Amino acid sequence: MAIPDEGPDEGAELIDARGLKCPMPVILLGRRIAKTAAGGRVALVADDPASRLDIPVWCARNGHFLQAEGPWPDDPAARLFTIVAFTAGPSQATRHGLP
Repeated sequence: MAIPDEGPDEGAELIDARGLKCPMPVILLGRRIAKTAAGGRVALVADDPASRLDIPVWCARNGHFLQAEGPWPDDPAARLFTIVAFTAGPSQATRHGLP
């Protein structure tokens, strides 16, 4: 998994979930990714410490690929997650050679 060095990837839709507590960052991610085409990217920035555990587990359980996680510029409490959307669950991610 890559570590982003500055803000979200170009072309990724950004969800700003700073200030929201569990489970809201995951709920917002689920709603957005449901509207994202397979292979599309969604970036989520969250400052809830539970997000560091919740987002990777949610991605694995729902067949999406956590491409990157790292610090959010100018906010040391926030983390940036970049997720690649898949529409067919975990087996689809495995077929593409992704964990």
